[in-house]
Amino acid sequence: SIVDVSDLKHKINGVAGFRITDGITEDRLLLFHGECVLQDDVKIKTLWPRGGGHVELQLYIRKTPEDDVKQEALILLKQYSVSNKDNRILDSLASMDLISCAQLQAVVEAIFTQALADPANSEAYANAAVRLRTRYPQFPSEVDKRPITFHRVLLNHCQNEFEKTPTRVLQDREKEKLHALLKFIGNLFLQNMLAAKVVGQVLHDLIGIGSSEETPREQLVECACVYLQMIGDKLLNPEPGLQAPTQPLMHQFCDRLRDLKWAMPEEIQAQIQGIEAMLPHDDWGVLELQRRLRKKTHTGSRAASAVVPG
Repeated sequence: SIVDVSDLKHKINGVAGFRITDGITEDRLLLFHGECVLQDDVKIKTLWPRGGGHVELQLYIRKTPEDDVKQEALILLKQYSVSNKDNRILDSLASMDLISCAQLQAVVEAIFTQALADPANSEAYANAAVRLRTRYPQFPSEVDKRPITFHRVLLNHCQNEFEKTPTRVLQDREKEKLHALLKFIGNLFLQNMLAAKVVGQVLHDLIGIGSSEETPREQLVECACVYLQMIGDKLLNPEPGLQAPTQPLMHQFCDRLRDLKWAMPEEIQAQIQGIEAMLPHDDWGVLELQRRLRKKTHTGSRAASAVVPG
C-alpha cells in the first residue's frame, strides 16, 4: 500500500512494531531515495512526486505468527500500564494461545519493548511479568533437558539486552535505554523475579569489583549509582529464607564506588555519597578497615616483588 509520510509514524508503530522519528528508525537506519531494508521483514520504497508535495512511501511488510503475538501483547501491555494494573487485562494476555517457544519469546520481547520505551511504568511491566510467570505453557528445549519456561526466557532476555550495551561512550539515546533496562531489571529483582547473583553480575559488568581493575567510564558509574539506589535497601534488608545473605554484595559494590569516588566528577561523587548514606555507620567502619588491609597487603606485595632477584 502507499503510505503518506504524514501518517507514516502511526502506520509503522501500529503495524510493524518499530518507530520512525525525523527520518531515523529505532535501529538508526536512515530513509533515503530508493529502497532500504528495515530489520528483516520490512522494506520501504520512497516515491518522489515530480510536481512537489508530500513524499509517499511504499511499505512492504512480511508478518509472521510471532509478529502477531508480539503486536497483541504490546497492545494489552499498553492498556495494562494505564489501567491501574487491571488484572483482567493480564488475564487476556495470559489466555493467548501460544503454540511454540518462538511465540513465548515474542511475549517476553513485547514486555521488554514496553519497559524500555516507557520506563515511567517499569514497575507495572515487572508486575505483569510476575503475574504471567506461571500462566504460559512450557516447551521442550533443543539444547538441554530443562524445559523452556516464561521465567527462563525472561532471564535469557535480560542477559541478551544487557550484553547489547556498547563498550564505547554512550550516546544520549543509548544511555537512556541503559537506564530504562537497569530500572526494569531492578524492578524484577524487587519483585523476586531475579536472584541477587544476577543483579550482582550486572553491577560487576558496570563498574568491576576490585581496585586493581581499570576505572570504568563515568556513564557506567552513574548508572551503577542509580541502580544501587533502587535496589540497595533490599540488598541490605533481605527477606528471610534466602540461601545466601545479600548484605556482602551491597558492601562489595559500595566499597568499589568509594575507591572510584575521587576519580569522578562532582555530580557522581554526590551520588556515591548517597549510596554511602544507605549503609549503617558500623558497616562503613568494617569496610574502611578492609580497604586499609587490602591497600597494605597490595603495597607489601609490590615492595617484596621489587627486592626479589630476577
